[in-house]
Amino acid sequence: MSQRSVFTAAANGRSFILSRGKDIPGEVLRGEVDAGFCGEDVYCEQVGRGLCKSLGFIAVRSMNCRLVLGAYEDQALDRPLRVATSFPALSLKLLAGQGYEVASVQEFGGKVEGKLKNGSYDAIVDIVKSGETARDNDIVEKAVLLSDLRAGIVFRKGPVRTEEDLFEPWQMLMALQKMQERKRQLEAGAQPDASRKNTMLLLSDENKLAKAIGEESAELVRALVRGEGVVDEAADMVFTALLAPIRDKSSGLAVLNELIRRNQKRNK
Repeated sequence: MSQRSVFTAAANGRSFILSRGKDIPGEVLRGEVDAGFCGEDVYCEQVGRGLCKSLGFIAVRSMNCRLVLGAYEDQALDRPLRVATSFPALSLKLLAGQGYEVASVQEFGGKVEGKLKNGSYDAIVDIVKSGETARDNDIVEKAVLLSDLRAGIVFRKGPVRTEEDLFEPWQMLMALQKMQERKRQLEAGAQPDASRKNTMLLLSDENKLAKAIGEESAELVRALVRGEGVVDEAADMVFTALLAPIRDKSSGLAVLNELIRRNQKRNK
């Protein structure tokens, strides 16, 4: 459940929920609320993630802002771009529509202007109103991807969907891309934080990774015996196990493709 506050109107007893904008489409989709009010950027991102058949959007008013591609003045955009944004699915669609080639898109929460400073990214896709924050970070607008963003009502077109229907393959691909990015950082000379267990540390040491896979497997077995926490422990084990092919110079996608191949073989 998202972070939110609930208010009840004294006149008619109706409840109003104050949530983070990006959480609102999901709350509508799951039937937790009857309708939501959010920005067109948030709605379009969910459309890009495959939820367009379940949600509708009615524009109400302008937000007096725009979604732009930003970069340093001297940054060349005629090569595959590494992009930082809060709107990965929407960014991919809009950049491709304007003829930009994208090498990778990394999702971040909150402000992304500072992501260009260490050279890990070539450009950002972000919402701009006055442009003052971008100018303070020496970022110029290279292209307007969506002009005059609007706020509006998000509503569910059909009945509440099941958890299986809510699965977003896009999120899985983003998680795999993030793992692969950590591997590339290691190959470029980055040093993992050895004070705690983390993705880069496990990718850097096959013995630590093997131990972690064993530990997560044991935790899953214990959860199964207890009859509680099985989903969380299974998620931990799958995540850790997917690091193995990446460590072995393959990718997590290779595992998913193998599962698809096996399923197709069984269905023949």
